[in-house]
Amino acid sequence: MISKLLANRLRDCLDKCVSEEQSAFIEGRSILDNALIAIE
Repeated sequence: MISKLLANRLRDCLDKCVSEEQSAFIEGRSILDNALIAIE
């Protein structure tokens, strides 16, 4: 139960802590996004 509480609090903070260039393991972002940018 404590881990669920901490996970929910961290989820709110992640958008501020993780830059837009990082996309892996972030809900709503895909690790393939960076691969597509690299191909362009």
